[in-house]
Amino acid sequence: MPSSNKFVRAKPAPVARTRGQDPRHGKRHGWTPPRANQANQPAPKGAPKPIRAKGPDPPEHHAPNPLQNGGQMKPHSVAGAHHHHSGGALTKVPKANGALLKVMSNAETKGAVALRTVLPENGPFRFSAMYATVPTAVARPYEVSSYNFAETSPSIPPAAGAALPLGSTQIFLRRSAMQMTIAHKRNDTAATWRQRSDYLSSSASASSTQGVMATGGVYHVSPPRMEAIANPGDILPPFQWNPSHNDPVGGDRRAVFVNANSDHLSTVTLSRYSSFGSPDEDWEVVVYRLHGDAWHPEILDAVTGTWLKSNATHTIPIRQADYYAFELIPAEWVNGYYYAIGMVIEGTSDTWRIDPMPDFDRHYGQANELRLNAASMLVTPECAVAQRSGVVKCVQIKKLHSWVDGIGMDSLEALGLPVTYSFERGAYGYLKPLSAASYEFKTTIHRRSNGLVENVFEPLLTGADTIVFSLEVPQSSTVVAYPAALLRLTTVCALEFTSSSTWLEYGVASLPPGKFAEALEHIAREQQFFENETHVEAIHRFLRAGVDGVLKYGPAVMRIALFLSSML
Repeated sequence: MPSSNKFVRAKPAPVARTRGQDPRHGKRHGWTPPRANQANQPAPKGAPKPIRAKGPDPPEHHAPNPLQNGGQMKPHSVAGAHHHHSGGALTKVPKANGALLKVMSNAETKGAVALRTVLPENGPFRFSAMYATVPTAVARPYEVSSYNFAETSPSIPPAAGAALPLGSTQIFLRRSAMQMTIAHKRNDTAATWRQRSDYLSSSASASSTQGVMATGGVYHVSPPRMEAIANPGDILPPFQWNPSHNDPVGGDRRAVFVNANSDHLSTVTLSRYSSFGSPDEDWEVVVYRLHGDAWHPEILDAVTGTWLKSNATHTIPIRQADYYAFELIPAEWVNGYYYAIGMVIEGTSDTWRIDPMPDFDRHYGQANELRLNAASMLVTPECAVAQRSGVVKCVQIKKLHSWVDGIGMDSLEALGLPVTYSFERGAYGYLKPLSAASYEFKTTIHRRSNGLVENVFEPLLTGADTIVFSLEVPQSSTVVAYPAALLRLTTVCALEFTSSSTWLEYGVASLPPGKFAEALEHIAREQQFFENETHVEAIHRFLRAGVDGVLKYGPAVMRIALFLSSML
């Protein structure tokens, strides 16, 4: 994905101010907010009353973000590349002059909870509940990346079996540290990609690429993440983290997403090593696939489901992209034996690139429990203005549904009530909490007694609120067949976490739980998706402009502003 690594909001041009005039409306408005030396002077009849903020002004910049990368990833020249840029300067919207926005920027108000849920770039916040008394740290990780979903080249025919047709794509945003953003990646050249299991540096195995099977009975193949070891066109993340899913019937299993389609099958190859040699008997291999929220065993033939004792590796074909779980059942076990189990996934299909929260790969070791209080995504066209066109549908998926259920341009209606916009200006959306599980602390990082990270996992579906942007852009007669397919994605989240690090500053929520609950009640009724022109800048401009701003900035902005101001 080439792009700037700055999240830039255009600042309004300076305007000469004249006493008694609002710079936005000149003489016909005739009112300016009272200054300190005007405090005792009556405002003209009908003028809005200023709201005075308590306490000091909010800072212009946030404290250093412990989960924010200070560098940049190298760009790629391959068409359709997914370039990520973390860190750098996240340029905030100019601080409002109006007292209303100043009050809402105060983290100790319910208005701030609403503001930072709708617009998380305004800063993180802490969840407030009766028993939320453990000191926590907060951060605001963000990422700006370029994303091109056009065909690989006009001279290359589209690959058969791809999940989405040419000129269309889907982008998912999830309340998940391990799998936050998901975007479709074309692979029209059928280039070979490959992933290898990674059990982290604290694995008891001789290699971090293998887990240890040390006892008989059912063994769950459970790598915390898959490392991309062949990644043409950057169609996979450097590390794909694997969550877990607890089905009361099927059990709690590691959910490994495997890319594949019916025209381009993928393979999962299991390998085993032991200084004791091969096992004495064949092993049974059971593969589960996640249907909805339940694990179902896949029907395998006798050969596929049997790992011969004489073979060091075992290969399983995968025909459809989905979450899978893998079990090994040895026929008999010799006490004292152990086996190191590795896994490699390989294919030539299109992919769903699943990225974690920004900078999670670099900083997960600093945290223990995680709570994502807010997350948003801004989808912006990067092509020329004259080439911007198309349609975007936005919807939040019903709870306890996998994002996989939302794949397909015609599947959204079954999962929610999508809203549709022209894609000339882009789109913006934020996550709404759908249940109490949205704010549950997830014990994501698991350590040994010596402090080394032993495992990382989180629930796949529980509390993982998800929104999806489905885009369709038309074909052009120009050299680039789909010029509107070049996008900029901006992801921002508000993170709260526990840690044992002494480098971080900790605190507890000071907002009473009842006020926090009131904020959530308002958020539940508020508009969730917007065209870019009604995003951030327009909202802030309206808050500064007062009632007259309605005429200039439209009803959508007015609705947000009134919603936020009503909570003060």
